[in-house]
Amino acid sequence: MFDRIRLGTLMFICLAVPFVGCGSSNDIDSLTVTPTTLTFEGAGLSAQLTAIATIGHGSHPATNENVTDLVAWTAVGSEVAAVTSSGLVTSGEDTGVVQVTASIHGFTGLITSSCSVTVEAPTSSAVSKKSSPVAIVDGFRTPVVPGETRQLRAVGTSGTEGVQEDLTDRVTWSSSNPAIATVSKSGAVTGLSRGTTTIMAAVTNPDKSVAAYAVGFTVTE
Repeated sequence: MFDRIRLGTLMFICLAVPFVGCGSSNDIDSLTVTPTTLTFEGAGLSAQLTAIATIGHGSHPATNENVTDLVAWTAVGSEVAAVTSSGLVTSGEDTGVVQVTASIHGFTGLITSSCSVTVEAPTSSAVSKKSSPVAIVDGFRTPVVPGETRQLRAVGTSGTEGVQEDLTDRVTWSSSNPAIATVSKSGAVTGLSRGTTTIMAAVTNPDKSVAAYAVGFTVTE
């Protein structure tokens, strides 16, 4: 009787083992944080980072999974930028560059990926910047009242000569708080209610890295 119970238990374990592990963090082969570079023009701006895991380790078809809420987020240099446990980055009072890192235990051990975050002092014209792969021209970034619209323009720089190109219709535009202001696919920002939101333009480079530039946008009464 005892041997029969042990045999049944062993069979149950053998049947259960193949279903254990799939989809767990131990199956993660690699991790990618997007965007890979992020530039804030000024303090107090926020943008959401995303962590995507590649799962497979050879024996399974590789799949991608959003693990933004599962990874551990860290930022060395909180005076420049800080990050929450959910990957929300906020620029600080200091200017400079900080690495925001996501880490998780994967198939080969601890796996990490990072985003290089730059905080710059606000300027009157971002188009003059040569160091950013994408920048938002702020000539029309004056406060608006609800119902008003301002057109923003995204300019990219490439090559050793810093050649500039209009990317307004090619970047991905987003607003951190659509209840305050929305932004169209062509960079037109419309104020809805009083407050300040972050407008971000992101572009995917040929090497699949993602660069983003963020500015503040204010709606008054």
